[in-house]
Amino acid sequence: LRSTMAMSTAADGGGPRRCVPGEVVAQVPREEPVTTTVRLGSGTTQEKADGKTILIRTTKAGVLRQTGKAASKRYWVETRHQRYVPTMEDLVVGIVLDCHGENYSVDIGGPQHALLPILDFTGATRRNRPMLGY
Repeated sequence: LRSTMAMSTAADGGGPRRCVPGEVVAQVPREEPVTTTVRLGSGTTQEKADGKTILIRTTKAGVLRQTGKAASKRYWVETRHQRYVPTMEDLVVGIVLDCHGENYSVDIGGPQHALLPILDFTGATRRNRPMLGY
């Protein structure tokens, strides 16, 4: 996104501030000739407000960061969002993928699939196995 810089932000001091998804964090007027570069990082997106203005919105909740001088600005959102790592005794919802002998293979949204023993179901025996669709 290249544009002339006459930015108005809620955090004019350039320091970090908390933001929520959908919040407008900057307005960039589009004028010719193009003299400024605005770079959007993780958690930000651009949207045309009218023919002469571009809005920069956040797509994640977190802390808005911005760097740069008058000729070049960068915006991004830092979040605490991390990948889910399941542990023992977690209550999870999963999708049964396949049956391997005495176990079901279940996708629980983690880095690996879980194994669910067939005999762990209520009332299940070796003779009376649960039939799950997979």
